[in-house]
Amino acid sequence: MSSTATTTSTAIAAPTTMLAFALQRFEPVGWAEELLVAATAADVVQLPRLYTAAANCLLVGRPDDAVGYAQRAQTLDADPRYDSFDPAWARFCEANAHRIAGRIDRCLEIGADLAAHTNGLALVSGLGTMLYLLPAVGRADEAIAIAGEAVAAARAYANPVWVAYALAGYGRADFQADPTRALTALREGLGCSREHRVPLMEAVIARDLAVLEAVHGDLGEAVTLFEAAVDAFQRASNIANVAATLACVAVCMDRLDRHEVAATIYGATYSRYVASVVNLQGAVDHLRAELGDTAFDRCVATGAAVDLTHAAAYVRAQLRLARNELGTRS
Repeated sequence: MSSTATTTSTAIAAPTTMLAFALQRFEPVGWAEELLVAATAADVVQLPRLYTAAANCLLVGRPDDAVGYAQRAQTLDADPRYDSFDPAWARFCEANAHRIAGRIDRCLEIGADLAAHTNGLALVSGLGTMLYLLPAVGRADEAIAIAGEAVAAARAYANPVWVAYALAGYGRADFQADPTRALTALREGLGCSREHRVPLMEAVIARDLAVLEAVHGDLGEAVTLFEAAVDAFQRASNIANVAATLACVAVCMDRLDRHEVAATIYGATYSRYVASVVNLQGAVDHLRAELGDTAFDRCVATGAAVDLTHAAAYVRAQLRLARNELGTRS
């Protein structure tokens, strides 16, 4: 490929990838990765944009590759010879990749650094990251303390992706302290995602909302939301979020006293991109106590023996059973 062609291809692939991720379209990530060798050799001026775009491979199950790409983008962002995206993008991608890889503390460190900015994408992405992640590590009080600021910053930034992200975090922060307020925030976030056609955030919020609906709202609606989220992430090959969604179903099944089902689903997702699932460890501890070590370990081993595709099929079947039982009772 000639230098001119590489430059043109980079100018197309990089912004397309960044626009497409919120639509759950990940083919352009492959374009960005395929161009990296040629674009690096040609030293194209938009090279940091291409590395930032390639870092979106985190959502298709390659968070460690994504960290490398994002860190390279940040090095290039600091060089005035290059034309980069807003540098906050590469830092946010790195934070997200650490989250998916289970390195929550590192993700929160980057989020806090971004949130120290006074405005712009850095502030919005940093506050959103902290708000979304703190509840997963037992620091919901800290999340509640910044929730109003995070939502206000996102609204001021006036991008529906970030507004929905902040509302999702707001809902997660209030899972335990104020379920009614959490339901309100998540329902608003879901409405925002649907109104502005942001499929990624629609599926993410549907997943979190389903957990709350199952316990504090409408169980039938919870089943519908879970099914929609699983289907959306599977169709998009969003592997990281498929695993996280199944883990959320495990939390829900535990609360519905379907303990063996919950433990089996947990087994299928164990160590697979689920560190940010709120209340997962509490559910696991409860399941072990309810089932006993032998039965719990047997269920987990059964789940661990299947891949995520078969695990998703199992979850769908269990959701249908839950829906059928609900219909019988009503």
